[in-house]
Amino acid sequence: MEFLSGSEKIVQLRKKYMIRQQNLATKNLTRGYIGLLENGKRHITEEAAKILTEQFKNILSQRGYELEIDDGYFLRSKEEEAEKYCKAKLEERLSYKELEQLLEISNQYRLNIIKLNVYMRIGDKNYEESDYIGAFENYFYSFDILRNFVFKKDNLYIYKKLGLCKYNLFNYSEAIVYFNKAKITAEEFNDKNEVKENILNLALCYEKNSNMEKALELIKKFGDMAFEEEKREEYVYAKQFEAKCYKKIGKVCEAVEIYNSMESLEMSYEVRAEIYNDLADIYIVSGDIKEALDFYNKSQHIRMSHDRKNLSHTLIEKASIYVLKELYDEALMIIELGIEKAKENNDYSFILKGYKREKEIYEKMKMPEKVEKKLIEIIKLTNSNEYKDEQIKAYIELADLYLKEKRYTELVHCHENIKNIL
Repeated sequence: MEFLSGSEKIVQLRKKYMIRQQNLATKNLTRGYIGLLENGKRHITEEAAKILTEQFKNILSQRGYELEIDDGYFLRSKEEEAEKYCKAKLEERLSYKELEQLLEISNQYRLNIIKLNVYMRIGDKNYEESDYIGAFENYFYSFDILRNFVFKKDNLYIYKKLGLCKYNLFNYSEAIVYFNKAKITAEEFNDKNEVKENILNLALCYEKNSNMEKALELIKKFGDMAFEEEKREEYVYAKQFEAKCYKKIGKVCEAVEIYNSMESLEMSYEVRAEIYNDLADIYIVSGDIKEALDFYNKSQHIRMSHDRKNLSHTLIEKASIYVLKELYDEALMIIELGIEKAKENNDYSFILKGYKREKEIYEKMKMPEKVEKKLIEIIKLTNSNEYKDEQIKAYIELADLYLKEKRYTELVHCHENIKNIL
């Protein structure tokens, strides 16, 4: 896209509407001077620009046209026009093609601030679509431009987004680096909300990296800040996270103590049901099946009335009790019900969990044909980048099954599929 200089705009408008120089001339703006302005031999002053704007509007108004130009129209350079156009476009919801066009304009006219914002917009669009590799790349281009400026607030946003991309790509160590930078930048601005948010992000990363000591240190800090600010939901979340960390490192007494201390706290039905589920899991690990069943039933009761979206979670988890009792038919029945509920809500992670639980039960029941069927269902479900690792695992298990049964044609097919995924 081309933009015009002030002198080119005068010529363009005259030719478009067939206006002569002498028609534009006034006592303070002669025909000869207009010619010099058009040739670029004279600089367009504010006074000249104002007169030209009035003359063009008046002439066209008499012909029944309304010309929408402001007093600064003839004063703006090509670069300024390009910048004005890009800023207006960035206020709109744009497609990738439109954003690429803005990048071309920003490159052509050396509009680094525009280029910075376009890359950020493309990054945001990638991120919304779960294209975390593309998002990271475009946020990093933004960050590279920012090195030449001092927009610390933009640095904060981009550091956090880079961290979130790495977190969603399961690269928790690199995510920690970016979240730390975001936290430091937020502290420089005394932006307490951003400091707190990045402390939580860091806690999540350390927990994923199995550094529970650091995760606990950070989540306690997050919880203290939420308590001081009277952010009830955040405080409840922090205590729940803390309990889960203790559970993971085998300190079940500490986890139970935290959950019990939360009983009197005001919280949503969804959170209370999740806590009851967590407690049930803990009691299963400790071998107290009766107590576990009691908490699963409490969770199920809440979710049937107030949180049907997550009812599948309780049902599928609750099946583990029947597996422990070797009541496999009952376990399969409740898992199947859970899978149906998960399908109603497109809850793919728990559909997958249900399939895997069913597969494990069929293995215990020594029913290889059912195991095969369930592995094939897992492969179909995980046929996406999001679940690539799970798909590979399912193919490996299926290959082992075919090897044991000497089904070599199917075995070769499994190996070929694994190669294609990799």
